[in-house]
Amino acid sequence: MMANKGWGAYIHKNGIFIKTFKHKADARYPDYGCSLEIYTNSKMLELETLGPLFNLKPNQTIQHTENWFLLPLKYSNKIISNTFFDDRFLK
Repeated sequence: MMANKGWGAYIHKNGIFIKTFKHKADARYPDYGCSLEIYTNSKMLELETLGPLFNLKPNQTIQHTENWFLLPLKYSNKIISNTFFDDRFLK
């Protein structure tokens, strides 16, 4: 999944888990261009973010940062729309 807004989320019972990350629109991503992968089975759901592909030289490093938020569902729409995201994704 190409998450070009730099976030993914899921709702479970009375909470919402949100993961944000920096998406680079002009970068190449692994797994057919995916910056977010979702895996689920009967016991869990995984939101995995992927960073862009880079060729690193010896001793060179790179960093991929995720920000995690766990919010009560009853407050999440107001908090999310005012803080992180475009309202059209919440309708």
